Amino acid sequence: MRVRVISDLHGAVEHLEAASRESDVLVVLGDLLNVVDYRSMGGILVEIFGREPVVEAAALRNRGMYAEARATIRGRAGDEQEVRARSWTWPESNTSECSRRCRRAPW
Repeated sequence: MRVRVISDLHGAVEHLEAASRESDVLVVLGDLLNVVDYRSMGGILVEIFGREPVVEAAALRNRGMYAEARATIRGRAGDEQEVRARSWTWPESNTSECSRRCRRAPW
């Protein structure tokens, strides 16, 4: 049995289909979606909360200030119901390539 274990894709799924064909079992350990790309400041968090709060929170996390980072996102994101509405009505055009490919995957 050929088992392939992968992790930390962060949305880079271009070889995922080939990896599944070349193994009997494909185990994905996590980080399939690109929640936030710290280099380009793209990803789901930016789409939902906006660039500025995510950049500020990333800087705080980098300094080990995790509670302050969470407070920044929560404090600048707006009303909780608005945030929930933005996350649940995320248009198909913004859906990550990873999500689209995973829906079509044979597993």
